[in-house]
Amino acid sequence: MYPIEYGWAARAQADSLPPAGKRALAEVITQLRRDPWQGHDIPGYPPEFHTSSFGEWGLVVYLIHERRVLVLDIIWAGP
Repeated sequence: MYPIEYGWAARAQADSLPPAGKRALAEVITQLRRDPWQGHDIPGYPPEFHTSSFGEWGLVVYLIHERRVLVLDIIWAGP
């Protein structure tokens, strides 16, 4: 299992999600704890940087570093 940490901006973004977004984010975080390498590489960035979609409207950007995951950005484009 990989521990999950949030950058200050990502924590604020997670806290401001609507209920559906929070539920969907919790699901993807559970998956990232098991296997963070399942996400997609970000072209032009080092291979440790990934994205993963969540719910119908969300995207999480994260860094895998020394057996931990740092969530950098959370984007929610839904209602």
